[in-house]
Amino acid sequence: MAQIIREALRTDGSVSYDELVRRLGPPLRTRATPTANAYQPDQTDTLRTLVYRGLEALVYDVSASRKTFLIRFSLLTDRYATPEGLRVGDPSRRAIDLLGAPTRRNPAGDEWIYSESDAMPTAMVVTVQDQTITRIEWEFYFS
Repeated sequence: MAQIIREALRTDGSVSYDELVRRLGPPLRTRATPTANAYQPDQTDTLRTLVYRGLEALVYDVSASRKTFLIRFSLLTDRYATPEGLRVGDPSRRAIDLLGAPTRRNPAGDEWIYSESDAMPTAMVVTVQDQTITRIEWEFYFS
């Protein structure tokens, strides 16, 4: 199962919808949300959430071109593990053992952020509640 994660993450964030579906397979369902383009105020783009069993991929489709950007890739269940072996449901201490201390934490303390300044994805976010990992996400930044 880790291979599917490696395949999905093998990107610089710029990945076509077709390529993502080729890597992950057809989604169980897709949600599309119109969103204003931050650089072209008169342009409406689409945020698309691809829902899989235990996974979600959030992609940004630019309407004026064929560009699609992977923004976030999430593990939602213990069915999948990160390449390091971390799973949803693991005790939070396992994240420290496998990944070290987080780069930073959000003010509420429930998200541990592992940032990378010169790599893709640019951050891995581990959500923790009651000392248990409840979600693992990779975030890709683009401009």
